Amino acid sequence: RRMSAEEATEAGAPAPASEEKVETKKEDVPLEFKFIMRVQCEVSLCGNIIGKGGDKIKGMTEESGAVISLSDYIKGVAFRVATIRGTKDAVVKAVNLVATALNEPKMSADNKVPVAEPLAQVTVVLVVPKAHVGGIIGVKGAKIKESRADFPDCKILISD
Repeated sequence: RRMSAEEATEAGAPAPASEEKVETKKEDVPLEFKFIMRVQCEVSLCGNIIGKGGDKIKGMTEESGAVISLSDYIKGVAFRVATIRGTKDAVVKAVNLVATALNEPKMSADNKVPVAEPLAQVTVVLVVPKAHVGGIIGVKGAKIKESRADFPDCKILISD
């Protein structure tokens, strides 16, 4: 049995820091959040996901029904990770919305004039635990071959 923070403090352990993350067991995660997808995003494009005052990310969350969050910005790191949680359908819709947002033209501060053209190509990097990669590849590569055939314009790579 795991001690609660209060029990640990009473037993003489130091109190946990307020920003310390609480570890949850797999079975503690609500059923509607059983699907989690992580997408690596270039820092320079994260504004397209967040939007002014967070309006864009809130709108995508409402439209998809999935919870979308971005990792904190770390100086010197070129990427942030968008974590998308929800039902399978909500996560799929949210990934589509995020990919679309990444390809939107950058707008001026008043949001009226594009200051940069949309990208000719958007690279979406899905972060997949090694334990699940086999489910994407399939037996003898069948699933990955099928995905490549279904989406010939997409380049699907598996890397370490």
